[in-house]
Amino acid sequence: MAQRARRTREPRRTTKAKSPYSEPLSVPEITPAAVKKRLSYRISTIIGPGPGKVSFAEAAARTGIKERTIRAYVDGKACPNLARYERLMRVFGPEVGIELAFMLGWEPRGRRGPQPSTSHLAELRHGVAQALVAIERVLRDVKESQPAILRDGL
Repeated sequence: MAQRARRTREPRRTTKAKSPYSEPLSVPEITPAAVKKRLSYRISTIIGPGPGKVSFAEAAARTGIKERTIRAYVDGKACPNLARYERLMRVFGPEVGIELAFMLGWEPRGRRGPQPSTSHLAELRHGVAQALVAIERVLRDVKESQPAILRDGL
């Protein structure tokens, strides 16, 4: 019986390619042209021909935006107004605007270094709880020291 050669599997990549627009811009660099370019890039990764993408016709039907207009967004010839941008986000999710977030300096948690420990949160919660108890005592004491006619207002 012939022995089969064992296939070694390469590890699957789970991270997506980094966007060419992931670097933040300075305030003067944030222009309508920069916004249009970034939105066009992201929308073209979601809508258009190709595997895993939504067709122009389907995108138009789901968003209520004309197919011709969506093609203009993908081609970088037009930029959606706020209402249409909102429709795109509602249908395709917040990922539609991720390049705009990058433009402002946002960075996904996954790209940052190790996250800080949360062990200090229990200590912080305990301190806040003690402060709230102290505030409640002070408010109760103030209320009790007021004449009866003023107590009902506190």
